[in-house]
Amino acid sequence: MRNLSVSVCMATFNGEKYIGEQIESIICQLKTQDELVISDDGSSDGTLRIIDSYLKKFSNIKVISGPKAGFALNFENAVKNSKGEIVFFSDQDDIWNSHKISDVCKAFETDCRITTVLHNMACFNEDISNLSGPIINYHHGQISNLLYSSYWGCCMAVRQDFIRKIMPFRRNCSGHDQLTGLITEKYGRAKFLNDVLVYHRLHSGNTSKKLSFTKKIKFRINIFQDYIYANEIFSKKKT
Repeated sequence: MRNLSVSVCMATFNGEKYIGEQIESIICQLKTQDELVISDDGSSDGTLRIIDSYLKKFSNIKVISGPKAGFALNFENAVKNSKGEIVFFSDQDDIWNSHKISDVCKAFETDCRITTVLHNMACFNEDISNLSGPIINYHHGQISNLLYSSYWGCCMAVRQDFIRKIMPFRRNCSGHDQLTGLITEKYGRAKFLNDVLVYHRLHSGNTSKKLSFTKKIKFRINIFQDYIYANEIFSKKKT
């Protein structure tokens, strides 16, 4: 039986098509001390209506208004309003394996030095019975993860007291997950589980898309700037 409390931090924006299925896959795994914190960045479709239907049934769901400054800061907003010992990042359109939370928490409980747990994922389009993957090959090191990150938000959990040390994020933060990964590689300790614990849905609305070479270079520069900014914050908070 796990003892660690959990906050699942979900960033939403116009996700009415799939969000119900994702919430269903998460809520059944939460214990009384856990919470699902949803930061909505101004959805104009039926997303909030669907979320409200779950609010009426479950007391451990919290919905807050997002900063409307990009998905990374929307996730940060959810984390700021969370209280669990372990923070899970959640996309609005995936499906979680039924023992994702318990498996990840077990990894944290085996070693108090672990700050971040990663796991593998498989991808699908509309038919979940047609999965491709696993797709993540974890590699260690700051430089290698700056060039090609192992850290996918939908496959990550981090200790609350660790991620708080790199907040607030830089105003134009490019990626909460890759930033957390780089800080983990320098100051923390990662554990990788090769088990597929998330089924990642591919569709036209995904925020993670293939970039042109020029955009990839720009993105990497931005992530490095995020890292420099967060490194200064972490250095001050750890003293």
